[in-house]
Amino acid sequence: MAPPEDALKDIACPVMGFYGGDDARITGGVPAFKAAMEKAGKSYEAHVYPDTPHAFFNDTRVSYRVEAARDAWSRVLRLFAENLAPAAS
Repeated sequence: MAPPEDALKDIACPVMGFYGGDDARITGGVPAFKAAMEKAGKSYEAHVYPDTPHAFFNDTRVSYRVEAARDAWSRVLRLFAENLAPAAS
């Protein structure tokens, strides 16, 4: 679930959300959260995977969806590469 709107001011990094399209309880709130993040001047990118259940990324559950999980993971790695400085040696 999205944090309350008054907590958005404390977000100090880009946020990326991954959602199973079959999980209407969660995905129903995505448009409002996106609007609130934009209003707060925060970076937010949402990805809703059609015909995909909640917990699609958990490979220990029957809800696991390999294609969606791989796509989400590649997006996470890209987000990290774009926003995290390499560790100093």
